Amino acid sequence: MEKLLMIPRINELEENLKLRDKLGIGFEFNDFFIPSLLDDKVELEKRIKAYKEIGGYNTIHGVFFDICFNSSDELIKNASYTRARQTLQIATELGCKKIVFHTNYIVGFNSVDYKKMWVDRNAIAYKTFLKEFPNIEILVENMFDENDTLILRLLEAVDDPRFRMCFDVAHANLSEESIDDWYYNCKKYISHIHINDNLGDSDAHLAIGYGNIDYDYVVRLLNEFKGTVLIEVKTTEDFLKSLECLLQKGLKLC
Repeated sequence: MEKLLMIPRINELEENLKLRDKLGIGFEFNDFFIPSLLDDKVELEKRIKAYKEIGGYNTIHGVFFDICFNSSDELIKNASYTRARQTLQIATELGCKKIVFHTNYIVGFNSVDYKKMWVDRNAIAYKTFLKEFPNIEILVENMFDENDTLILRLLEAVDDPRFRMCFDVAHANLSEESIDDWYYNCKKYISHIHINDNLGDSDAHLAIGYGNIDYDYVVRLLNEFKGTVLIEVKTTEDFLKSLECLLQKGLKLC
């Protein structure tokens, strides 16, 4: 593992910074996918300024609410491009190393034409963003995908070393494909991993050890993994619980 990350909270930033420095970890900003924040110029600039001053190794989660790069409705597609560029610009301003976007396709829509359109139009979008923003690695994250088929088709279609995958272990636990198959089928593309826990019925973002994911197995994967890992939970307390559980299972910090 290259670097362990946590989510900072703007109202706990001082405490989060102390924890970051103590543990030698980095941050993944989870503020800038929220539409209301992106539209609040005063608060947005305040938050960018606060994060810009902290330095360190940081990544960012891009927009995902209602984002559809493959929409056949030009208004929706253009709005999606606009929101994505907004977070890409923020990521660049903050000096983030990586930005994460969701697959956001319609799960269960078993149309060959729709799936081809999803791959083709998303490939156009990501090639466009890679050209416009040359200093950041762009990642696509499995969301509620049934299996890895479409995300692999997209990664192959874009075929760029700066376009990689964020593998979300907890999302994989909700799919028809095993975590093991997800990881090894996509391994050559995975640059970043999100981890939390659930009971296999919803994306609960539980602290690790409070769901049914086999983290003894996942820790073995993390110890061989060469990229970055985010413990993606709801509170700093849950981050610390998760980290304690992972260390007890043998996680090796970088």
